[in-house]
Amino acid sequence: MKRSAPLFIAIATSILFTACNSLKKIPEGKYFLCKQVVETDNVDFKHAELVSLLKQKTNRKILGIIRLHLGFYNFGNLGDTAVEGHRGLSRAWKRVKRGMRQIGEEPVLLDTALTEKSREQFEIFLHRKGYFNGIATDSIIRKKKKATILFSIRPNNSYVVRNVSYSSSDGEIEDRLKAAQKNTLIQPGKTYDEEVLDKERDRVTSVIRDAGYYFFNRNFITYELDSSLGSHQVDVYLYVSSPYEKDRKSTRLNSSHSSVSRMPSSA
Repeated sequence: MKRSAPLFIAIATSILFTACNSLKKIPEGKYFLCKQVVETDNVDFKHAELVSLLKQKTNRKILGIIRLHLGFYNFGNLGDTAVEGHRGLSRAWKRVKRGMRQIGEEPVLLDTALTEKSREQFEIFLHRKGYFNGIATDSIIRKKKKATILFSIRPNNSYVVRNVSYSSSDGEIEDRLKAAQKNTLIQPGKTYDEEVLDKERDRVTSVIRDAGYYFFNRNFITYELDSSLGSHQVDVYLYVSSPYEKDRKSTRLNSSHSSVSRMPSSA
């Protein structure tokens, strides 16, 4: 046991060293993704929710300091150990190195295509939260084979719900909708939020099922939005297709106007 202690310390030291010095094997023209920063001037946005939208993740850190999994991977690749039958290494040692590569993480290299997808996800997030004119930008700092990405999220003015209207091509369903609208979750005067619209879609689905439409589902419910009012307000139209319609995609509302957008079910 005492003899193995120095070996253990040496291995641990090597792993920590390789975790902190991971740039040597970065290919020419590539950059190790060191850090991603997401900033916004809206205090209501949860940082964890924004970070979850990133399409590329950096290598994990232990205690927020050491990229231990990266160290395992790099240590497992020290020397020519990946070559089958490499001389000078025992089979047991090769298995140890192979195991380190398996539990470790390869260095995450900057992928600008994924950076763009992350930026797009931020703008989708803004639009879902009612910031139709919101903008997300990104900038990349490259230095000594390292890359840092800075995302800036600018919501601008939010849109507020002005009016909410419910309608259906089925007379019986429309009667149910009139009663259901009294308890709507989409409140005029509140900031537009697609999460609320999704919850209202589920609530209306339950109301209609309780009325005897047992095979009814949320896909029969669509929304149309009119944000052409010029005052950061939006009118919301909820339309319920009859389960017996031949063409559920048709709608009585005019969706050809440039300011009107149609929201199908996200299910």
